[in-house]
Amino acid sequence: MLVTALGAVCLAGRRIVDKRPAVPGIEAELTVSSPTDSQISPLIPPNAKHLTASIFSGAGTGLSIELRRAVTLVGSRPGCKITLRHGDISPVHCAIINMGEEVYLRDLMSKKGTYLNGLRAECEKLSHGDVIAVGEWEIAVDVQAPKLGDPTGSSAINLEPAPSMVALKKNQDGPLVKLRREVNLISRKSGADFVLHDSRVSRAHALIFILNGRPVVCDLLSENGLLLNGQATHFGVIHSGDTLTLGSSEVRVVIPSPTVSAAPSKNGSAALAETTVKGDNDASDLIDIRAAEVHRD
Repeated sequence: MLVTALGAVCLAGRRIVDKRPAVPGIEAELTVSSPTDSQISPLIPPNAKHLTASIFSGAGTGLSIELRRAVTLVGSRPGCKITLRHGDISPVHCAIINMGEEVYLRDLMSKKGTYLNGLRAECEKLSHGDVIAVGEWEIAVDVQAPKLGDPTGSSAINLEPAPSMVALKKNQDGPLVKLRREVNLISRKSGADFVLHDSRVSRAHALIFILNGRPVVCDLLSENGLLLNGQATHFGVIHSGDTLTLGSSEVRVVIPSPTVSAAPSKNGSAALAETTVKGDNDASDLIDIRAAEVHRD
């Protein structure tokens, strides 16, 4: 796939260097990489909202990126869909989550913060025309309703109501913590929705939210990964009674709703098939934008 940025054209794997500094002393470099299956969330179904992110400030200005997956990671770590390499950008800085009917921006405990329309954001609903600011970059979000009769892909119909509550419990004697936000962050740092005081748990380890009426967990490129009922996973549907392993900690999922099956899933793959859609992985699925500071004595 061809990608156009700043009047230049880039094929997958080829670098574009913008010699015009976004700010004094900054040189910008943009790389388009191929996706890795273990580092991506499901493609959104055709009946979900369509998202496009357009960079209009910072390195890569003029680039438009179609966000086709349920979770889009923005950060400096390889594997993020939009990789912004600069000292102000955390490894996984923020995430854009397409839940089908609604779209959210979630800051991932970033050191320099994520801003939405000029205000610092934690977990905010996105609307058409909103502007996200991270470091030197400003990214405009285009949110469009799904096109009627869109023939691409396929989606399963889930007749079960969404659970009224999802809660987590560490070990057998830990307190039961209700997850109250639309998008919930598991972290070792205070201020997250569910905190695990475990050095093997990442600063931003995993997200839990509702997708197509089902609660799901998504690993955030964590250092030590995520296990769902003992099976390594990046993204999976969770059920009441499931066990999540993050670092050295085991967490039990509690969903007190009679309409949701209490039987643990093996690794979420069977239910996950109902949330994915058919479609080819594009070579431009990962975007890498680098701004390297010039060395100063």
